[in-house]
Amino acid sequence: MAGVMLLSILVLCLGLSVYIAVESLEEGDRWVGHGLELVASAEARSATPEEAIEDLRHSFVGTPPSVRLYDRNGELLRTFGPWPAPGRLVPSTLGDDPRSLRDWPLLWGGHSLVGERLLADGGRVEFALPVSELASETGEVVRALLLVGVLSALVSLFIGIRITSHALGPIREATGILREVDARHLGSRLATRGSGDPVDRHAETLNKVLADIDASFARVRSFGSDVAHELRTPINRIRTLSEVALRSGDPEELLHTLETVRESTEDVSRIIESLLLLYEINDEAFTLEREAIDLDARILRSVDVYGPSFEERGIELHVDSTAGTVYADRTLIDRILVNLLSNGLRHVRRGDVVEITGFRREGGVVVSVDDSGPGIPAEERDRIFDRFARLDPARSGGGSGLGLALARGIARLHGGDLQVGRSQLGGARFVWTLPDAGVERQRAERRSSPAPRTTSSPLGAQPARTGGSRSP
Repeated sequence: MAGVMLLSILVLCLGLSVYIAVESLEEGDRWVGHGLELVASAEARSATPEEAIEDLRHSFVGTPPSVRLYDRNGELLRTFGPWPAPGRLVPSTLGDDPRSLRDWPLLWGGHSLVGERLLADGGRVEFALPVSELASETGEVVRALLLVGVLSALVSLFIGIRITSHALGPIREATGILREVDARHLGSRLATRGSGDPVDRHAETLNKVLADIDASFARVRSFGSDVAHELRTPINRIRTLSEVALRSGDPEELLHTLETVRESTEDVSRIIESLLLLYEINDEAFTLEREAIDLDARILRSVDVYGPSFEERGIELHVDSTAGTVYADRTLIDRILVNLLSNGLRHVRRGDVVEITGFRREGGVVVSVDDSGPGIPAEERDRIFDRFARLDPARSGGGSGLGLALARGIARLHGGDLQVGRSQLGGARFVWTLPDAGVERQRAERRSSPAPRTTSSPLGAQPARTGGSRSP
């Protein structure tokens, strides 16, 4: 940048020098015309041409012009001063035509501007003006310009280097910080000055990128930790049962062990699938495949699947839904219903009641699941939506601790929510809200559609573990 500034100043000085040289030549042309006019008008001033020529030559401080005087027959009468060599004569532009930029070298090299004019008595006068004086004055101006230009260029270069160094300081600092960034050191951030200038915005953008990368790595680490934590128990159970069965050698024991191992692998599969889906939703990388669906029919379908398990445990299950049509992802809607029913099935006792109610209200749909079980303490109602959250033994009943976290994530992904409170039946009340179908349809039509995804059926991924089930 500083080099470009220096080159620009030098080019500007050169251009000004050429312009001044051309202007000096034009000034010499005017002097030639003025001298010829003075000689031609001598008779009007009661003087002879010779007297006018002498006065004109004496008026010059430097080298005087050379003059030739001819009679009416073209004979040379007299020469005033040494006449320049023919190769050094340059015709003067006595008209209105300006000098061209191509003429500027004529100012140097000992040239003279020459012009002629007829006199009143029929004679002729030739006037030759040396341009050495013009060149001398122009040279002084050019040297002054070059000196000023060089000094200006040096000052500009110094200022440019200082400004550039100061401006690039944060960039160098950012580069140094970024060199130190790796998977173990993602907490580094660039300093900002709060000025809002491009450097500050650059630092803020890099900080945001680093924060996003840090959050992504944190999610990956959390995912790995969650997987290791949850898979440890079923894998250890599989290993222990396998070792015991291999030592016993009893065929019945081996068969029972294989059935248990199959159930454990199904647990592992469900945990992995739920974790992957939950992290996709939390990472905002999930794409909803919305369609108009009959929510009442989906509720009845889920109840039809889980009804036998509720009957086997002696739990009454009631449904009253007039929710109507919603614009949502069919597979994920089924997943919420399955998780809510599974939660109720695990945490209520024999003789308790579970009620599912769906209705429309202004702006959307509300589905509530009430039970008459032990309920959830107020201080625990937010924590139950955390991953792997399990409350006290009074509400223990197995499960991976992912169902409610996944259900809330799906509800919020649809623009709704899932909350828990106290039911009028005495137990827990889960309230699931969904925006109006028309509003969500308009929002979905404004969004672009990323690549399709593959999701397993939630009814197949979360079967009832406490009793038999039947297909809808």
